[in-house]
Amino acid sequence: MAAMLQALGKQVAIVTDHRALEMNRRIIEDAVEEGILKTPVPLLSFQDSSADSALRFLCYDGDPKTPRYDHLVAIERAGMAADGNYYNMRKVNIKHLVDPIDALFTAASTIPGISTTGIGDGGNELGMGKVRDAVRRYMPQGELIACDVAADFTIIAGVSNWGGYAVACALHTLHYCPVHQRYLRKAVGPPTLTHTGPWTSALPSVRKEEKLLEILVKYGIRSGKTGNLGMEVDGLPFHDTHSSMIQSLLDITVQPLGTA
Repeated sequence: MAAMLQALGKQVAIVTDHRALEMNRRIIEDAVEEGILKTPVPLLSFQDSSADSALRFLCYDGDPKTPRYDHLVAIERAGMAADGNYYNMRKVNIKHLVDPIDALFTAASTIPGISTTGIGDGGNELGMGKVRDAVRRYMPQGELIACDVAADFTIIAGVSNWGGYAVACALHTLHYCPVHQRYLRKAVGPPTLTHTGPWTSALPSVRKEEKLLEILVKYGIRSGKTGNLGMEVDGLPFHDTHSSMIQSLLDITVQPLGTA
């Protein structure tokens, strides 16, 4: 998603836990070196140290009339449950590992001009509060683990990564959509759509995602569901489960217009 947004000329930053800043910097450096990212993505952390910390983080001088960001996206990010704790899918409370990034989503809901999206697969992720009743009803241990913090938009996928890939593909599709381009220019002036640029190369690919997973394994990042250190995500092997999903999304995205 970050690579596609950068290709579309957007300013992108990643907010992560303070304890993980240095590791994520090394991961991003390796991703640039491997060609997964064209340029580094700035890394930030957030500490909810005062009543207006979130407002000051999101807005210039803490003024809600001048937001610093226009959209927040959380993907596979543990969100606060109704009891104030943070749970993984195994019912383990990981509050001691998680910075209170939820506060940014809560504050953003009161700031005109900032919208939010949550991407998840189990219902415990930040933003899934929008569908918490369904999570409590249908997910194992849903009553305990359900995130209580809502996002404006919620994307649910079999694996959160798949939701992220789909968003990147959708952004690419919108960029090439003449109807969307007409909407963006408010139907004024001639079309400015060009088919040359870095957008297609910013799409997820099997090669890039395999390289990225290798980098994560190098730094000891384990599969969330099994705890295994290897080429898997949420207990599913990269080949041929995740690789097939990536290729299917890519094939649909780049197919010639009108050949669905």
